[in-house]
Amino acid sequence: MKKSLQIVFALLLAAVMVLGVMACGGSSGTSGDGNLVKVWRTTTIANIANLNPHTIQYSPEGTFRNYMFTQLMRRDPKGGSWNYIGDAAESYKVSDDGLVWTFYIRKGLTWSDGFPINAQTWYYSVKTMIDPLMVNRNAEQIYNRAMIKNSLAYFLGPERAAARGLRPVTNFDEVGVKVIDEYTIEFTLEFPVLPIIVMQSIGEMGPVHEPTYEAGFNAERNQNTYGSKDFLTMPYCGPYRLVIFEPGQFFAFNKNPNYPIGDRFAADRIEWRWVGDSNTIDQLFASNQIDVRMLDINNFSLYAEDPRVVKSTRDAPLYLSFNQYHPVKTFLADVNFRKAIYFGVDRQTIADKIYMTGTPAPFFIKLDTAINDVLSGEPVVTYRSTPEARAIVPPNNGYDPVLAVEYFQQAYEKYGEKIVVNLMITDGVPLTMVAQFLQDSLENLFGRDKFEFTISLYPAGQSYPIMVDESRPDLWEMGWSGVGQSSINAWTSPMLQYTSTYVNRPMRYDNPEFDAIFNWFMTAEGTTAPLEVKLAKLVEQEAMLMRDVPVAPVVMGTPWYVFSNRTTLVNRQWIGFLDPLNDLGWDIADLVPIPITNLDNLVLE
Repeated sequence: MKKSLQIVFALLLAAVMVLGVMACGGSSGTSGDGNLVKVWRTTTIANIANLNPHTIQYSPEGTFRNYMFTQLMRRDPKGGSWNYIGDAAESYKVSDDGLVWTFYIRKGLTWSDGFPINAQTWYYSVKTMIDPLMVNRNAEQIYNRAMIKNSLAYFLGPERAAARGLRPVTNFDEVGVKVIDEYTIEFTLEFPVLPIIVMQSIGEMGPVHEPTYEAGFNAERNQNTYGSKDFLTMPYCGPYRLVIFEPGQFFAFNKNPNYPIGDRFAADRIEWRWVGDSNTIDQLFASNQIDVRMLDINNFSLYAEDPRVVKSTRDAPLYLSFNQYHPVKTFLADVNFRKAIYFGVDRQTIADKIYMTGTPAPFFIKLDTAINDVLSGEPVVTYRSTPEARAIVPPNNGYDPVLAVEYFQQAYEKYGEKIVVNLMITDGVPLTMVAQFLQDSLENLFGRDKFEFTISLYPAGQSYPIMVDESRPDLWEMGWSGVGQSSINAWTSPMLQYTSTYVNRPMRYDNPEFDAIFNWFMTAEGTTAPLEVKLAKLVEQEAMLMRDVPVAPVVMGTPWYVFSNRTTLVNRQWIGFLDPLNDLGWDIADLVPIPITNLDNLVLE
């Protein structure tokens, strides 16, 4: 297994950090010498390379976006997990039929360079997000989640829209986005959808800075460099501003004094230290140099009973992806091989012995996905709890060694020679342990004379771009990934990643029958159909995935976190929706200040 020099350097750096004091350059206008400052401190192994809201795909990059850019509305844990308050919008209203959403934007807001923030900001941001020439990854939050009128036809372009049976729309003025006046913007939907989905898709959408975005276009206007460079100098408008950006070492944010609801954020400063070694992170937490630690196999016995532990339920299933288009390893396109892996994985052992707090996941839709309106006041009904969904999940969490060997033998005989497959996976606990367990158990199950399982370790964030690059199918064979799923949108969120038109998918699944059901969910008929009809359709889709195994789901991480004594959370349940290693600037109720000698040249005493 190959180790990256970057990881080795990071481990050396982390060891130095434990032994000495930390000094990081940066600028600030919020504190002088000797002040007590509320600093939130965490660790990361993320490589931040993209801050374009239209194309962000990794959680840490999304956190940077949430810190640096405003939103129309923001989820407020102080009022409950699904409560929203105005951010850039001071208020909003919804028409009686649920089709028209109008947002009233605060007057006087500007980007950090003085460029105004108003209705045009969101008009331009939506227009560029669903630009048919750009094919932006996150456009689906406009045409799939919010269902803005004519947005899908505009995004697809005339030819693809006609192929979907849609009337082609080439003029953005026909899309349901309208500037009413300088501070009022109106969104018209194709048909009513759950209010919480509108809030998640339109309300939480980050804007782009129009002059910078325009300057980032190439001559053909089909590529844009926005958010890919000069992070420290790019205009910001959110609750925090980036003041230190040292990739592979240290990131820091200071509170933006001009942010309209800054009082909702307890931390005056947020710091991320790049640390890849689990033992080093434990030492940092024990010595009170960071404020949160995820439990893993190395520290579980130490913290499992600690009253400061909070249990998360946020994860979607993590899975093994198969590159069915590999030019040489043709067995990856054989469903018998993929089923051999699916039935050959001992998920219970991975969940209990490696993840420690994990949940076996032989399914494609996560445990807490609701099929009813979570805001209705009625008890939440999850998809996984229904008899129909339970009926299609194999017994023993999908682990059936006898059946796995039968499928493998069929794939082996068809391929005609020893099967050697490589798994590309992120280096670090617990993933390296998962890879080693799979290597040992699967080689032993299928026979080392017929099967060899090799492992390639990559730094965080570097394997996924390889998996989604359809122009180079020769670069990978199997991978480890997962795509986030909404807990409140069962009908399209879990299945979007498996549609043939999904942008940047880490697997290939081209099934017209599957696509047809997905497209039906996006119509007025599908949205308003009786619950039992929609449930039957969703079960049918998951059954197709069980049959074809485009990926082999393995585990839900369901991580536990232990917090420092100086941290008070707003809502211990809110942790289920966010990643506290990266995203706790918003839902911390309070922090005990720590002395800062000089915030411009940070030294922690």
